[in-house]
Amino acid sequence: GAACLEENLARLVHASGGRRPEIVLGVLGQTRAAAIVSTAARYAGALHFVVVPHQPRASTFEELEACVPRDFTGEIHRATLDELFPAPRTCTIGERGGTIVVTGSIYLLGEAIDRMLHDVRANQGPLQDGAVP
Repeated sequence: GAACLEENLARLVHASGGRRPEIVLGVLGQTRAAAIVSTAARYAGALHFVVVPHQPRASTFEELEACVPRDFTGEIHRATLDELFPAPRTCTIGERGGTIVVTGSIYLLGEAIDRMLHDVRANQGPLQDGAVP
């Protein structure tokens, strides 16, 4: 996953003339966090860490922050999806015309998409790894 993220972020930054996106990131597990956070930090103007909702394996803010390389010069923020995406088609970070990337856990992406695109949230509760009974 980190290799694909690296390729996509490198392409994005190059296509935008070197402009770095703000990256919203939440991950399940420390091993994944180490790879994803360090990759994202190479391309981010700012990192917005989110603890993945409804997931007991979600990396904590402290675990995510511990993975940031020492040479990262951007800003680091702690946030919730409610703060970042408080209403449909509403995002509280970034500049007009800027790019925001949401990455990490598929659970985080599903929740963010639901908040961004739907007037009435699906309200699926905790998403499951396996089949729903």
